[in-house]
Amino acid sequence: MRINAACIIICLLLSGTAAYAQDKPHADQLYEQGKFEEAAVVCKQELQEDPQRLSAFIYLGWSLLRLHKPSEALEWTNKALAFAPNDERLIHITAEALYSLGRYDEALVKCRQYVRFGGGKLALIYYYMGMIYLSRKEYVNADIALSTAVYHYANDANWWERLGFARENAKEPKAALEAYNEALKRNPNLQEALKGKERVSQNQSNP
Repeated sequence: MRINAACIIICLLLSGTAAYAQDKPHADQLYEQGKFEEAAVVCKQELQEDPQRLSAFIYLGWSLLRLHKPSEALEWTNKALAFAPNDERLIHITAEALYSLGRYDEALVKCRQYVRFGGGKLALIYYYMGMIYLSRKEYVNADIALSTAVYHYANDANWWERLGFARENAKEPKAALEAYNEALKRNPNLQEALKGKERVSQNQSNP
């Protein structure tokens, strides 16, 4: 009887542990559900248990970016880069955080590094590069970067409008008009695209 009782106690303990493990939320699931605060908490708990758990760093970085906390995202991601310097996901998080902080020179370095790795979020990275070049008034480079961005992802009207603006300032009116029209196909009420198209059309009719 004593042996049976002991077995029952052990089984109850094991079943309780298994149930807890099943009920414990996963950071990736929370992130996909848009529960970024909860995902960040879970990631930090996981990192207390395993300070080099790469997946926890990645989902933590992504969650913090969605929560508009780029400084904190950068702080955590730098810790992970110390032991995984070539992980493309960490490089992307770093690039986006630096871009959000307005640290454009550093962001551009990370964007170029990401491009060399050929990661899965090239469209967004090229968009960041294009916006950085626009801020520097390097319109030809902005045209190249934004053209590549819309090649990889063509559905964002704002990206097309920015491409039109880059081409307009690079003195490529025909190409600028094409980009503005693409923006208006996706959002007919986009004011910046409407204004850009009007400017280019007027300049072409009044050389």
